[in-house]
Amino acid sequence: MGYPASAMGPQLRAYVEHQLLTDLQFYGVPTVGLSFDWSNPCQEGHVTRYLDGMLEEMSDVGVNRSDGTPVAEGWLDFIHGGGDAPLFVCLFFSGLANLAGVRPGFCRSRSNLVL
Repeated sequence: MGYPASAMGPQLRAYVEHQLLTDLQFYGVPTVGLSFDWSNPCQEGHVTRYLDGMLEEMSDVGVNRSDGTPVAEGWLDFIHGGGDAPLFVCLFFSGLANLAGVRPGFCRSRSNLVL
């Protein structure tokens, strides 16, 4: 796992992956068997601490099927007020494989948040 993804503890990584999979489900993507490619993310500067680790905005985050076929790639972003405030995570897609009607760069399942 490449840095900065390696700075996430197991709890934080599970939390982040759950939120990202929820976003993909919103687009109608079957999420069973999907895995995240955290091997070569690029740090982008926005950082927070949550649960058992540090989360930083990062680009080049991939989502693959169990056979390694890419499903999505994008930029991980988040909203967090610090401390015990809720953490909202989404992936701005630079690419979504074989999904008609999806607008890249639009995190739909979090678009109606009122903060």
